Amino acid sequence: MELNTFTHMVTGEETFIPAMVFIPNTNQRLSVMYCEELKAVVCINGGLFLPADTEAACNGGVAGTLQLASAYEVGQKEDTKKTIKLGSCEPGTATEFGTVSKSTNTKQYNAIVLYNSITGSIHSAYDDEEKANSAFDKIWSLTQFPSMRLKKLTYWSDIGKAHQYLEGVSVDSCCA
Repeated sequence: MELNTFTHMVTGEETFIPAMVFIPNTNQRLSVMYCEELKAVVCINGGLFLPADTEAACNGGVAGTLQLASAYEVGQKEDTKKTIKLGSCEPGTATEFGTVSKSTNTKQYNAIVLYNSITGSIHSAYDDEEKANSAFDKIWSLTQFPSMRLKKLTYWSDIGKAHQYLEGVSVDSCCA
C-alpha cells in the first residue's frame, strides 16, 4: 500500500505509542508506531513501518529523520492500544462543512485550525487565537515543520461545537 507521506526530523520531544491501524477494504488491524503530537504513523519506503515488537520500538528511542503518514484516532478501549485510521477522516454524520444543513437545530460555528499544508489535514481546532497561536508555537518548536499553518474557518453543526470532528479532516473540504 503506497501512502502519502512527509518527512520529519525527530527532536526527542515527540511521543510515539503503539497503536492499531485499521486498513480500509479489509478486516485487518496492524500494530504500528503512532506519534501523538504529529498525528501520524511511522512509514518506511512509502509503506507502513511494522516492527515485530511495537512496544519495544516505541520505548527504544526514536531518532533521525522519519517518513510519516497522516492518521487520526478513532477510539480506544480500556487497557488496549489506540485504534487509528490513515489519511484524513470523514466529518461526523451530524456535522456538515461548507454548506448549511436543512436541520432546524443547525448552528454556525467558527474555529481556528492548525493544519499541515502539504497533506491538508487539520491537526487541531481552537476557539480563540491565543490558544491557536500557543499550539502553533509548541508544534513549531517541537518540529520546525514549515508546512504547519493556521486558518480561520466556519462550519455548521447540529450537535454544538464539533471541534473534535475537525481533527483529521481535509482543510479544503470544510472551509467556508
